Amino acid sequence: MTADLRGFDYALEPVRRQRQWELDAARARLGRVIRSLEEAQRSLRDLVARHRGESERTAHALAERMDPARHRNCVQWLAELRADILRAEETLRSLQEECARARAECVARQQKLEVIEQHRHECVAEFTQEREARSSTEADREWLARTSVSPPKVAALEGENS
Repeated sequence: MTADLRGFDYALEPVRRQRQWELDAARARLGRVIRSLEEAQRSLRDLVARHRGESERTAHALAERMDPARHRNCVQWLAELRADILRAEETLRSLQEECARARAECVARQQKLEVIEQHRHECVAEFTQEREARSSTEADREWLARTSVSPPKVAALEGENS
């Protein structure tokens, strides 16, 4: 059974809402960072696979026919591809750090919201308890009022009739 909260006014409701919005914004930011991180991981995997494939093709081509000019161009191209891989790894590390910071921010915002939610819960419990106490006192007063009304005296009526 839920308590009747009509008349309950939580003074910190604007703060609670603000903290909820801040948590929602932090979660959205975390989602964007995670999406970027996943894209960076995919990109790095693609670059590594491409580098591996091109290295194998270059090795086979050089084994078939030694061409110094072509060899120099292939090695230069593979070096550029390797530099792209290093940049992608750095980007990935940066995104991992940003993701860790975003997660920590979400945890902190969640804790702040939980504190105010706990306070609200305590205020609701106090409000409910006060309301129940008032209702109980009112019921006691009504019962006392009903029992204090004296019933008509039967003996007095019988004496008048004789």
